[in-house]
Amino acid sequence: MKSSFFCFSLIILFFSSCKKDITTKYEAFILNQTANHAIKLSFFKSGIPFNITLNPNDSLKIADGFDFGTITVPGFSSNYFGGPNDSINVIFDNQYLVSHYFNSPANLSSKYLLFSSLRNLGNPNSYIFNRYNNLNSHYYIFTEQDYLDAR
Repeated sequence: MKSSFFCFSLIILFFSSCKKDITTKYEAFILNQTANHAIKLSFFKSGIPFNITLNPNDSLKIADGFDFGTITVPGFSSNYFGGPNDSINVIFDNQYLVSHYFNSPANLSSKYLLFSSLRNLGNPNSYIFNRYNNLNSHYYIFTEQDYLDAR
């Protein structure tokens, strides 16, 4: 009787101590909400370029993954960028270039945004952040003002 009670107690203890792993899913999008300007994005990740063009009202999903635990602040890992020496060139209408830097290089473009800028594509705080249950969504929206600033 004592041994069956002991075994039963161990089983209860084992199952009550099991904890479900909590994960937070994340996703991130870039949207072109300019009136009529094409935006070419030249991402450089570990020296490898990726070129994407967003026409007006187009969007691009740049991140889709998960982190362990409950994450309540902006942040994501992107397939397009993420290293400290990476950069992103944003070119409006094949004419006006703005470089977005993670770390400041020795030679800066004539128009650029440092990582600390709240308009830098690499800065997770530049994104509109929505949290619903365990899904974190991030949205970076190009507006007409971004085009005007690039000119």
